[in-house]
Amino acid sequence: MNVLLFRHAQKGVIPFDDPHLTPGGFAQAEAIAKAVQKNMIPKPTDIWVSEKIRTTQTMQDVARDHQIKPLQKTELNLRADKETQQMFRDRVHDLIQQLDATSEKSSTKTIYLCTHYDWVEEAMSLITSDKDLNTYEFAHWGPAQFVQFKVEDGLWKFVKKGTCT
Repeated sequence: MNVLLFRHAQKGVIPFDDPHLTPGGFAQAEAIAKAVQKNMIPKPTDIWVSEKIRTTQTMQDVARDHQIKPLQKTELNLRADKETQQMFRDRVHDLIQQLDATSEKSSTKTIYLCTHYDWVEEAMSLITSDKDLNTYEFAHWGPAQFVQFKVEDGLWKFVKKGTCT
């Protein structure tokens, strides 16, 4: 199974609690869709997003092009104000385990996850990979950046990282 982990595209600031993408962010979302069309990244079979509008907007062009309804997953949400670091870490870990279980059932799936900087950062510290994901190479995540893994038998094999711009 392929998993592509995306940070959402560039967001605005209004409304504060759930801003939409900026014009530049919409251009980044379009660039992701074009990268799929050009086979630079694999076509999704599933798209999972957080409950924030910016993650759905980031994936809207890809979802439309491939007739996939993005699935909102609370597990992909930002860390909540009342959530302890351990609670957040456990939530991220639970989704990674869910993906491990999914990979055992279907090797042909390609799941796009679109989430937030804090979630990506936490996930990179929890994923069991053939590459050290705690290095400087994976330390900063700009808007619309992604990393691709091939998940087999609980091991997330690094394929590539990039930004579709």
